[in-house]
Amino acid sequence: GERVAGVVETSGEDEIVLVTAGGLAVRFSEQEVRDTGLAAGGMRGAALEDGDQVIALVRVARPNGFLVTITQRGYAKRTLLKEYALIHRGGKGVITHKISDKTGSIAAALEADEKTMLLVVSKNGKMKKVKASGIKVANRAAAGEAIIALTQKDVIAKLLIAPEESLKRA
Repeated sequence: GERVAGVVETSGEDEIVLVTAGGLAVRFSEQEVRDTGLAAGGMRGAALEDGDQVIALVRVARPNGFLVTITQRGYAKRTLLKEYALIHRGGKGVITHKISDKTGSIAAALEADEKTMLLVVSKNGKMKKVKASGIKVANRAAAGEAIIALTQKDVIAKLLIAPEESLKRA
């Protein structure tokens, strides 16, 4: 029942943020992660509550950037990455998004700056392009605001960085 939450190329000295569906985030130095072989069980990145799962792996490329999170029901926000203290891998983490029945759990997270163009995609194929600067900046414990209207049975499937050429047309 496990799956890979993400793969990123790193320098060996980057910082990583793991985001869970339950609304927590762990920021740690990748230097705490040792090389392992394919047969190894790997290393714990985040201590998960029962029923929770890691849904995003984010490499911190812009320490002054934002972590953008979006919930299953389309509630999004931007939080300054500097609000996430660097801790040791394997920790429980800190609140990154207030979760409720209204918002649903976190569906996706990524790093962005003011100019980043994002594409929100629902499971039923609804898409919306939004500039990161159009998403409200909020603290870690906020619920965000709805940025896409969804039917009752639809949920967010992906949050992607739109290709560069879309910036020229925006």
